Amino acid sequence: MPADGGAVSTYHRRVNLVAWAAAIDHPLGHIALRGRALLLALGLALGGMAWAQPASSQMVPCGFVDRRYVATPTALRLTPNVNGRRVAQLARGVAVAVLEQQGTWAMVRLVEEQTLGWVSLRALALNPPRRTDAEIRRLLVRASIDAYDGNCPCPYFTDAIGRSCGGRSAWSRAGGESPWCYPRDVPQEAIDAWREEHETPPSNAGAPTP
Repeated sequence: MPADGGAVSTYHRRVNLVAWAAAIDHPLGHIALRGRALLLALGLALGGMAWAQPASSQMVPCGFVDRRYVATPTALRLTPNVNGRRVAQLARGVAVAVLEQQGTWAMVRLVEEQTLGWVSLRALALNPPRRTDAEIRRLLVRASIDAYDGNCPCPYFTDAIGRSCGGRSAWSRAGGESPWCYPRDVPQEAIDAWREEHETPPSNAGAPTP
């Protein structure tokens, strides 16, 4: 155990980092769960890591999921400041789980994957933002094209040798699979179904998980 006060504080921050990783099921946590001795040793070994738990932060209890949604496009950063390295760019409507708050910043985990990082609290909202019909149409067109198994789904695509698909595209041919290639292709029923699935807040948002 380090003898001086500053070293002790640094030591505890390193150990807390590994314990935090175990609490949120981070891959690092699986190593920490092997035993207290390994936890302490690994904590000491992480001297070069800057992502330690600051004393002023408020840790969310293990198992608590505080769901929020990105209200305005924002950067997911490695550290809680505007100069932190950018991990990803979050689009409007992305769901996140808030794990910790530090001032005007929140440590979050993306709900649909395991990516962690910090975002400004000002960019988050309690409920998912309502998208316009035009935005949903564009989303559904992309999803429809992505689901097509082939290299000529729409007239404006090119085939494997670089030729314009044009009239040879699946969209142009009568019968068979026809993806949505233009916003006008998307029926209102599909837009309404998307809203029901994605813009209705979950009933257990912000509640403790089992």
